[in-house]
Amino acid sequence: VWPAMSAVLARLALAAATVARVDAHATFWWTRGGVCRPPAAGDRMMGNPTTAGSMTNQLALLGAEGVYSPGSQHILRISTAMSEHLLFASSGSLSQPSVGGTSPPSDLACQGLTIAWGGAEAAVIARERTVTWTAPAAGSGAVNFTLAMAGQYGPVTVYTYGVGEGPETNFTMVTEAPTTTTAETTPETTTAAAPGPGVSTTSDTSASRDFVGFPWIAGFLALGGLMAAGL
Repeated sequence: VWPAMSAVLARLALAAATVARVDAHATFWWTRGGVCRPPAAGDRMMGNPTTAGSMTNQLALLGAEGVYSPGSQHILRISTAMSEHLLFASSGSLSQPSVGGTSPPSDLACQGLTIAWGGAEAAVIARERTVTWTAPAAGSGAVNFTLAMAGQYGPVTVYTYGVGEGPETNFTMVTEAPTTTTAETTPETTTAAAPGPGVSTTSDTSASRDFVGFPWIAGFLALGGLMAAGL
């Protein structure tokens, strides 16, 4: 089952650039820096300092919200225009990246938590990059996605977005248990405890849904348009 939790984490532009004919790529974060954590403001990446960018404001304006179900699988989508990207997930696992996506060296502990697209081996003109994220087990709590990008050959901008853990079941179960005590006894109906606030009472057995069904997904999809328009 592949719930349509597809998310465009950002629409980012990175022009191919060099300084003194020396390339700096997203994969250098691991291969040359040996770093196995998400980049943060103040770090140096791709030969430049990093600054924090906000996705929260744009997403909040769109009523963004959402949770994940433990153990579920989702396709994350990154809109790109000649860009290099470095993506980290704080929990769960990333796999099956699209063309050009690479994992860190096997001696680093963040295998499965991060993917980079960039360099000569990447399809830098790809319109969209994708990767499969498998949500962590129940009780893991919120998951943060960190996406790093560079505009021109300047400061690297880091975006972070958090997704909370949701219920493993999102439906109300009703069972009818007839008794055999007397012939006059009527069937007894037992209703499971009501779900918490915001929990749907309808089971979802479809393999996929339209993005609009998830407000926070719609927020990610619309974010590309906002950034392209200069908002």
